[in-house]
Amino acid sequence: GSSATIGQGQTIRSNGSGAMSHGGIAAARTSNLRLTSSQVVNNNGQGIYVGENSMAFLSGNTITGNSAEGVRVWRLSTTLLGPANVLNNNGGVDFFCAENAHAFGTKDGVTRFFCPGFDAGQQPGGPGPPWP
Repeated sequence: GSSATIGQGQTIRSNGSGAMSHGGIAAARTSNLRLTSSQVVNNNGQGIYVGENSMAFLSGNTITGNSAEGVRVWRLSTTLLGPANVLNNNGGVDFFCAENAHAFGTKDGVTRFFCPGFDAGQQPGGPGPPWP
């Protein structure tokens, strides 16, 4: 796995090569992603993919116009949705997590949401994994 911190006004745009592509950003195979105050827009495929036992922290981002899901959390992975995210107008559900994935935080700002493993009661700084 690997780690990436992206923030302070970065734009991830026009990447990917198909609807099943991890178009914008992929955190996979025990990777960690911290994305803050940035835009993930108009990618061909998912805006952000978090999968295969990976973790992501998203706060203050705009994730829109991607041809598939805005964010896909998959295969034993976890995502923390911090405050001030805007997820809308993506080709699939704006935030999606599989039944074997988990997300927590706030879904305020997310237009279309599907995540059976979502826990709104767990917030940053609470019990659970140490988030940056």
